[in-house]
Amino acid sequence: VVAEWVRISQSYESAMGPGAWLTNLPVLMAAFVLIKLIHESGHGLICKRFGGQVPEFGTMLLVLVPAPYVDASAAWAFSNKWQRIAVGAGGMLFELAVAAGAALVWRNTFDGHLVNKLAFNVMLTSGISTIIFNANPLMKFDGYYMLSDLLEVPNLMQRSTQALQYHAKKYLYRLRNVEPPTTDASEAAILNVYGVLALVYRVFLFFSITLYVMGQMFALGLILACWTAAMWFILPTFKFVHWLATGPQLSERRGRVILTSLVLIALGLGLVGLVP
Repeated sequence: VVAEWVRISQSYESAMGPGAWLTNLPVLMAAFVLIKLIHESGHGLICKRFGGQVPEFGTMLLVLVPAPYVDASAAWAFSNKWQRIAVGAGGMLFELAVAAGAALVWRNTFDGHLVNKLAFNVMLTSGISTIIFNANPLMKFDGYYMLSDLLEVPNLMQRSTQALQYHAKKYLYRLRNVEPPTTDASEAAILNVYGVLALVYRVFLFFSITLYVMGQMFALGLILACWTAAMWFILPTFKFVHWLATGPQLSERRGRVILTSLVLIALGLGLVGLVP
């Protein structure tokens, strides 16, 4: 693939560039369903390899697109963390094997032919998307659960958010009797680092994907922006406002906490509005 990088770029423009994205969508969706079927098979087969039961394997509709799934939750009971990590990596291992085969097919077929297009879309779906999304531990996909098992820190995402909230309550709002999510120094360091990285990456991903999709299809990008903003920003904002209004920890300091919040919001809006 590296040796054919120029051709890769040209194929990407013809498949995902302005005007070509919509035409390529049916082939991309077909490749997605096929790859996810292989991906879920990887989880299930490796789970069975280590003695786990796989009671269910099927397909559900995800935004009206068939999305295969497998119940490999038996892996959670494995005492060996490396077996749990192997089950988590199973889908990506199977996908990357398919991507490697598709790369050979794409390399040895002519540009523009249906087989060449399908092979490139398989490469795109099972190669790039696997690395960016599934393998990325900063999102709650396979890589996240593998990292959680590797570090032996359960509920990594939830507790890292609680760690950031703890620091905000203690040092920004100066609240008393605030309990940290952990008293272990090494675990606290992991939660703090992961929480900051996940927060920064989530904001970056929101803007980058939304702007890209809006550049290709404005209406779809706008819908995506509204849905993502509601899930990642608006709902947490409502929870934050509810905490300001009713939080029992704020009974004696509610006015100061609200004033501090307004100042911080004003500073954030000022940075967004004033810094190019």
